[in-house]
Amino acid sequence: MLRQSAAKSGDATCRSRRRIKSRWALIVGWPLVTTRVRMSRRFAMASSVLFASAVAVWYPIPYRDSVTTDDAYVRADLTPLVSHVEGYLVDVPIRDNQRVRSGDLLALVQDTDYREKVAEAQAKADLAAAALVESRSQKQYQQIQVEAAAASLRALQAELDRAVADHSRYHALLPSGSVSRQQVDGIDADVKRLSANLAQRRAEWMAAQQREKMSNASINKARANLQAAQSSLNLRNIDLGWTRITSPVDGVIGERHVRPGMYVRTGTLIADVVPLPHVWVVANFRESEITHIRPGQRVTILVDSLPGQAFEGKVDSLQPASGAQFALLPADNATGNFTKVVQRFPVKITLDPSQDSQSSLLPGMSVTTTIHTSTGLSSGNFIDWLTGWLRGRV
Repeated sequence: MLRQSAAKSGDATCRSRRRIKSRWALIVGWPLVTTRVRMSRRFAMASSVLFASAVAVWYPIPYRDSVTTDDAYVRADLTPLVSHVEGYLVDVPIRDNQRVRSGDLLALVQDTDYREKVAEAQAKADLAAAALVESRSQKQYQQIQVEAAAASLRALQAELDRAVADHSRYHALLPSGSVSRQQVDGIDADVKRLSANLAQRRAEWMAAQQREKMSNASINKARANLQAAQSSLNLRNIDLGWTRITSPVDGVIGERHVRPGMYVRTGTLIADVVPLPHVWVVANFRESEITHIRPGQRVTILVDSLPGQAFEGKVDSLQPASGAQFALLPADNATGNFTKVVQRFPVKITLDPSQDSQSSLLPGMSVTTTIHTSTGLSSGNFIDWLTGWLRGRV
């Protein structure tokens, strides 16, 4: 068995040597020709190798250095403009395919009702502001009432203190006969009367304090009513502003969907604005072609409607899933017979700014994109491949 294994190993080595020898013989023509012819062929072969190496240095093989697809289209942000209010259109001063600038009037809704609503809201806001002023004045009046009640309470307290002192002296002088019984009874009555009056004034003072607190609540209520009225006024002004439908961006009107005299409701589509020339390209590459695609790689774009003209751009991003995953009804391969379908992944490509005729690119145009991935058979790996072929490794 060992001798058979060694024999097989020797046979494999001999076959490898014969293969290498045959390749060199194929190149230089040895040993089928004369020495002079062999030298000529060797010189020609060496020259061919040097020429191929030079070509590989300056011109990398393109078919493995890029990926190309014609499943690509121009895209742009289509801005649909809708009505935010209801009413009749009194003016639509635009036409199809018209260029507009940001802020240009596209449609005008009859605003008579909305102006009246603004006036009504303004009147309510003024009324709420007047109520707030009245509440603040009422609070000031209540503060004065509290101070007056407090002053009256202090004065009555002083009278009561004097009457209590007289009451003590009169009762002390009564046994000696210096004062009469009638005078003592009179001072007793004064003390009782002043005590009752003091209790009444204290109650009035506390009532004035309570009314002051109520005035604070009235001020807060009036302030809240004013804020509500101001908010209602702001909403009415916003609705009045929405009667003027303007373009939010510079672009081109795609299609008018309304005409003067039509009644529009909230959400009615007025027109579509295409913000040209701010466009990009979406190219759908097969899953086997996106291996070496990276953001930032250069892209050459050929437009079907502009023959002979190329645009330059770069890879912006790759969609995180295939286009089939975002379909309304994704394919389910879990049941039934399976047929493999190559998936395509959308790649977003942005164009370099300020290119000639870039304004001619319109959304929906078909293009052919070539992404330069820089992973082709260049000079270094070409020489390695050739050396390996000569040595029998390829």
